[in-house]
Amino acid sequence: MTDAAAPGQYYLSRVQAELPRVLTLVDRDPSSPTYGCFDRNYWHYRTQDFPSGMYQELALPLAQAVALEWPGNRFYGEPRLRELALAGIDFAARSAHADGSCDDYFPYERALGATAFAAAAHAEALRLLGDRDPARVAYLRRRCDWLLGSEESGQLTNHHALVALAAARTGAWLDDAGLLERARAPVERCLAWQHEEGWFPEYEGADPAYQTLTLSFLAEVAELLPSSELDAALDRALAFCVHFLHPDGAYAGETGSRNNAQVLPSGFERLAGRSAEARTLADGWLAGAEEGKAAHPDDDRIFSHWMQDFPAAARARRERGDTGPEPFVAEASDTVFPAAGLQVIRRGEWTLTVATGKGGVVRAHRGSRLVVNDTGLVARAGKERFVMHQVDPACRTEREGDALVLRGVFHRAPRHLATPLRQVAFRGLNATIGRAAPGLLRRLLQGLLITGKKPAPLRFERRIDWGGDELVIEDRIDATGAEGRGLDGLWASTDATSIYVATSNLWQEASLEPWVRLDDAAETLRRDGHATIRRTFR
Repeated sequence: MTDAAAPGQYYLSRVQAELPRVLTLVDRDPSSPTYGCFDRNYWHYRTQDFPSGMYQELALPLAQAVALEWPGNRFYGEPRLRELALAGIDFAARSAHADGSCDDYFPYERALGATAFAAAAHAEALRLLGDRDPARVAYLRRRCDWLLGSEESGQLTNHHALVALAAARTGAWLDDAGLLERARAPVERCLAWQHEEGWFPEYEGADPAYQTLTLSFLAEVAELLPSSELDAALDRALAFCVHFLHPDGAYAGETGSRNNAQVLPSGFERLAGRSAEARTLADGWLAGAEEGKAAHPDDDRIFSHWMQDFPAAARARRERGDTGPEPFVAEASDTVFPAAGLQVIRRGEWTLTVATGKGGVVRAHRGSRLVVNDTGLVARAGKERFVMHQVDPACRTEREGDALVLRGVFHRAPRHLATPLRQVAFRGLNATIGRAAPGLLRRLLQGLLITGKKPAPLRFERRIDWGGDELVIEDRIDATGAEGRGLDGLWASTDATSIYVATSNLWQEASLEPWVRLDDAAETLRRDGHATIRRTFR
């Protein structure tokens, strides 16, 4: 590749632009006890009392910059970056627990996701750098052994796909047939979890954006461990994903179970040579990204994911060229995924993506123009927040001609923020219960921040009507108690989330849609106990 307009150059230009940021995050002082640490909050600001192991994934983008030549890559062959990439791996080994695991959000956590992200990155970094230092080899083996023998609470398929990738990369790099074979177990777990609709579960259901992570990890595993069963699962996954590429080139969003719009595109690119759906996703998402439609998973904790994925996507795109099947073309009809609680409705110029399992969260386009991104009503009563958009299997959906009618309840959505006293108490838990039973503490936190549901004293009926020349969203809300009639704020929201997910609340162009304050409806609800809000979009 020598041409700035070469296939996949968008991917590489994005990586190139962020490499100075990576080099700012890392402790570059070889005399420092934290040499190679990428968690700047720990080693530089000193506002955190332990290093998060997730940040050490950033060793791989440095190794890629050293080892891979691409237009504008002024770091190619740079000894200093090689040194810092290896220092990052060494710090990960020093800061890990004796069993090879690492922490992410709190001490003694032994986080499967962070451990796997770093292990997969370090195996690839060492391969690219041609480094087989015995201590680094021992560290990776120890980490893979822990990953392959560990469980975690909740179903996060992307984590187990990543465990498979870490073990497969390490086994292939070391020419260890036994470790490669052991990588099949987490693959089989992922395949067993895949729903017949094509999606892999992420906590409470289907999240099309997290599916791109699972797809990217498993697509690479399929190259290292060929399997007809895995190929078939990837095809089913693509057949699901292709419906969540929006007409403007954006992908997924708040309609998913985890409110995520992050995309790792290397899976699309790897499979585009044989799959019409993959080619459509790869070409469509990239075109949208070049036009500014992609979400921005760009904070210091999570930008490492796409930083290491984009060079792989660029390579796959370059290798496939313009070959492959004709792009997938969706029929002008309804595509319904009942178990996922998702529907995609195509009627004339209209394309609607509706989360029927989340109270009717909807993203609507007319042609390629975004008309509305609606995440339901958000109400406030004093310090309490009530929302329509949480995953709720009890939400009921009916089809009435060219309209969907959804009925359900609001849920409480507290914001749990740290305070000095809470932090002291939490660190006490970390050092006692958490140290002895990290899985138990993780389950408690998941229930508090993610999966726990508490109904609020408000019911809703939402009608989404696309039958005419305009889209109409009509919401009726009914108070079921005095607290529900005591609202001091009511909004029609456009990018609301209320569960903790690291990759939610990303900036995306859809976030330009403003929230609408509904003071008149709030007053009517206080007076009458019910209110109706009708909004029209063209």
